[in-house]
Amino acid sequence: MSAVRRKAIGVLLLAGLVLFCLPAASGAVPAWQSAPVIPSLSNGDQARLKDRVAAGERTGLRSGVFAKVGDSNTEFSPDLYGLACRKPTGLSAALRGTLATYSRVRLPNARALPGCRPWTSFSRRSSAAQAGVHSTWPLTPVKDLPDESYWAKPPGCPLKGTPLSCEIDATMPRYAMVMLGTNDIGMDIAFGIQPGSRIVSRLGGVVRALLARKVVPVLSTIPPIIRPDGTRQGEVTAGVARSNAGIFELARKWHLPMINLWGALKEPSMIDLGLAGDGLHLSVAGAGGEMVGVQPGASTFADSVDFTPAGLRYGANRRNLIWLKTLARLDRVTG
Repeated sequence: MSAVRRKAIGVLLLAGLVLFCLPAASGAVPAWQSAPVIPSLSNGDQARLKDRVAAGERTGLRSGVFAKVGDSNTEFSPDLYGLACRKPTGLSAALRGTLATYSRVRLPNARALPGCRPWTSFSRRSSAAQAGVHSTWPLTPVKDLPDESYWAKPPGCPLKGTPLSCEIDATMPRYAMVMLGTNDIGMDIAFGIQPGSRIVSRLGGVVRALLARKVVPVLSTIPPIIRPDGTRQGEVTAGVARSNAGIFELARKWHLPMINLWGALKEPSMIDLGLAGDGLHLSVAGAGGEMVGVQPGASTFADSVDFTPAGLRYGANRRNLIWLKTLARLDRVTG
């Protein structure tokens, strides 16, 4: 690991330590930082979840199906796909039951990743998850998106809809796993906006659109970011904190489940905060710290579902297991 990378990680860890140690009068220990990794729902929120799921079923939404809404850390091949097409290592018997539940329903998959079948919620390449996109992209009319580039039209989606509506129509999911905001930070800096300060209004639109379709959004804090060259690290780290505070605020306002992925990646067992060498994307076991993108390596799918203690030191592996545990918890509530 380079000296610049070690210094950047040190800045991130120190920033978290300072926030935890500030006196209560200055708003120390932000609620989002101490939120549990796996969503914890009050009795009232459990009742709301049951009502929302029941309402969704009345409109044709399906149990055993979820949608993915996000950027590269959701679209790339280490993220969830292996749960469909490889046998996980170190998975508990209880979670094997959850895996089976969400492996029964087959879904269309117009731009499937090679070597990963069957096509389920885990292995479908979502129309609402695309590398490089900002948190407003899922709600942008398809007709207004370019034909090429990071923000290109998702293939097969009608021009009159949005990437999000396209994905809901194609899958009819009970839940939507939502993790957006990482790319907003760079966009905010470029336009002179305080990084992360507009996540509530931007991501709030996605939440409202999902709820309008009776889909239950499951929000997630975004991971840390390490600037490979060390420049503007403090500004970026503050942007991540602001974004995660806003995501937590949305979850609390709408009584939604929230995964604290940031909290999981900050645990001492994680290697380089669960990030690949580019400091932006989730790492995966077996890749030697290299970033693995849309196209998988020879063993990416199997490596990403290594849930042994050694495998869980990598970000994608940890996130994949967290999602299974989250589904299990939500389904215990809804029956």
